[in-house]
Amino acid sequence: MSEISKAKEKKAEGQFGLFGQHDQKRYEKDTFTQLPEYPDDKLIEFEKDVIGFLISRNPMEKHKDIIKKKINKHICDITHADVDKMFIFAGNISSKKLVKTKRNNSEMAFLQINDITGTIELIVFPKIFVQVKDECETNSVILFQAKVSERDGDLSLILNKLVNLDNRAKQVHSADAS
Repeated sequence: MSEISKAKEKKAEGQFGLFGQHDQKRYEKDTFTQLPEYPDDKLIEFEKDVIGFLISRNPMEKHKDIIKKKINKHICDITHADVDKMFIFAGNISSKKLVKTKRNNSEMAFLQINDITGTIELIVFPKIFVQVKDECETNSVILFQAKVSERDGDLSLILNKLVNLDNRAKQVHSADAS
């Protein structure tokens, strides 16, 4: 009874809730179903799409041991003195553009590669692309051998060999499970 009289007094004074409801003392329990967390690859993709770069995770971190052993150059260390020299790099494929050649309509690719030090374009000519097509997945970590190239003053890399470290890790885990 006292609550009704208090509500009438508040209404008379012009005091009311923002949305017109009365003071509620009970809260209803939510009925949301708990969903599983997205896989790391998907979270990385979302983060890159929304922000434009990665803040929270480095996809190369899970392969750091093999990368440290195998690479002999970081992207930021490439100079014009390195043109026509072959190096081993590691990086994350941030984007992929497929192109058909004019000569014989073969497929080739231009990949944007990020490592912890920078970004560079990796050119995959048709002969090599046929061999590594399935390994060139966006947001996957690759270890690759490439030749430094210069065109119109811009440096890029021309692919020679490629290993998708994410796919190799999956193969090792599935072999261990067998």
